[in-house]
Amino acid sequence: MASERARGSASGVSRRTIVVGLIVLTIVGAVVAFQFLPYGDPNAIVQHWRLKIHFYDFRTGTNSTPPAYIGFAPQLWVNHTLDRFGPPGYSPISTRDDSGTIYIESNYPAIFTFGDFFNIWGQPFSSTCVWNYCAAPAELVVYDRDNDNVWNTGDTAINPVSGTTPSYGAQLSLDPKIKYWDANGDNIWSPGEVVLYDTNNNNVYESGEPVIAGSAPPNSTPLKSDPLVKFVDTNINGGWNDLIPAPVMSDNGSNEGCVHRQYGLSNNKDWIIVLYASNLAGSFGCLP
Repeated sequence: MASERARGSASGVSRRTIVVGLIVLTIVGAVVAFQFLPYGDPNAIVQHWRLKIHFYDFRTGTNSTPPAYIGFAPQLWVNHTLDRFGPPGYSPISTRDDSGTIYIESNYPAIFTFGDFFNIWGQPFSSTCVWNYCAAPAELVVYDRDNDNVWNTGDTAINPVSGTTPSYGAQLSLDPKIKYWDANGDNIWSPGEVVLYDTNNNNVYESGEPVIAGSAPPNSTPLKSDPLVKFVDTNINGGWNDLIPAPVMSDNGSNEGCVHRQYGLSNNKDWIIVLYASNLAGSFGCLP
């Protein structure tokens, strides 16, 4: 009896091993076939999927969509790696109008990704850059103690980004909208005093104006300028720039968080990519 049970157990293990091996071989074979074997008839489309992608600007509450004719018009069909899977005259991933509808039409069943779509379009798609939007840390604001317009020993970083300070000798610039709340009334900025960006330059803090360092003061707090409070003009546009948060994405379901090129483009999904949403980016840990 014991030997029969042993033989039966061994036989069961062998059968399971064979079944698992066959499954693995099938998967590997499918992958190899997709990558290397001749593809199907371009007129015999076997995959007809539709999904939506739109971009939401959190600041303005406005939506935008990818342009029409991605994967069709020459100027919007930059990468041709996947052309062999598409119908004649089209990439397998394309747009036909500016409604945000993405067409997936392939002569091979496959899971294409966001990275594939943006490659075809010729636009960036990463954890920090999507289309014409790129995240960036806030430009550094400093106290130029010796007023020599360069960062050096003795100067003070007012808003060190992730603990970083300007490189030694970095050029410093003035922006007249960078102001401070003179809490002690001595007419110069002192360490610990709130520094803000007076967007409309009216010398009064208004709710929603960027707080560069410290906590937002009460609404209508008077603001002052200190000519020694300067900034590092990283993008050389003549004005201080606040943090541009990383983009986040959601399919209104189980997939939401930081942007990933590897996310699959699935049938009937409705994807939203959110821009300028600091709180969302922070909650998901998406860093610029």
